[in-house]
Amino acid sequence: MKKFSLLFSLCFLTLACNKKEATTVTSSEEIHNEQEPVKLHNSKGDTIEIQYVGAGDQVAVEISRNGESPTLLKAKTVSSTGNPIFAELEVPYSFEMGQEGVGGTIMDSLGQKEIYRPVSE
Repeated sequence: MKKFSLLFSLCFLTLACNKKEATTVTSSEEIHNEQEPVKLHNSKGDTIEIQYVGAGDQVAVEISRNGESPTLLKAKTVSSTGNPIFAELEVPYSFEMGQEGVGGTIMDSLGQKEIYRPVSE
């Protein structure tokens, strides 16, 4: 009887320790992640404001050029250097994140690139 009690106790403890609670996220619950907006400028003096955001299960960037309303670009591919490239079909430019997430490059539909760096305040 003593062995049976000991075996029963060990089985109970083993099962109790291995029990995992299931966590589910319903479709109505979304996780919204946003970083603080960052101002960047190029050598011509043009400024943009970028903000990395979560768009569903993707990463996106909101870009406001020269004070215009923000445009949302979703990550579409990766450059040869491993940086994400954000684009949308109806937008005539794309944005490549710079090294370590600081700055970036805007490329227009003609392939002309503009490098943007953080504005030092």
